Amino acid sequence: RADFLNDRDRGTVWGVTDRRTYTRRPGEPISHELDEDVLFMLPTVQYFTAAPFRIGEAPIVRYAGTEEIDGATYDRVYVTWGSVAANCRYDQYVVYIDPGTRYIAKMFYTVREQFRFISGAVHYDDYRRVGRFVLPFSQIITAQVNDDDPVHHIRLESVSLQVAPVADLDGEPPRRF
Repeated sequence: RADFLNDRDRGTVWGVTDRRTYTRRPGEPISHELDEDVLFMLPTVQYFTAAPFRIGEAPIVRYAGTEEIDGATYDRVYVTWGSVAANCRYDQYVVYIDPGTRYIAKMFYTVREQFRFISGAVHYDDYRRVGRFVLPFSQIITAQVNDDDPVHHIRLESVSLQVAPVADLDGEPPRRF
């Protein structure tokens, strides 16, 4: 669920439950009509926010040296599942780690689930502590890791983490990242 806090959309709520969307605009009742924007954007925000935590679950991790981008040097790590070679079942990632903070600064990724040829990059910034976690409150999506032209800019203003009891998973294990 996302509660909008920016001036233009303040009071708007987006939610997704079992791939069904709901929205509420200020002063209006909840709508359960399918909203494709909500169905795409809300899981996307969750995906990019969780990526720095979930990427460590990958069984294939290879150090790929350092790379300088715009005067900053990053440690690069190649991460994937299935096989080291690119495959259509799993995405591949090149993670750019800031050697000073040890946080992920950038991440190049493939999107194999829907399109076998799509790739992009996310640029993480403005890390803040939320409970026991440190989250990137700024996530800029670009076509390439050295690109300054944003496709999307995800800005989190406030985060409330809620943990679902294991019983709420209905016996299903968490899906792979």
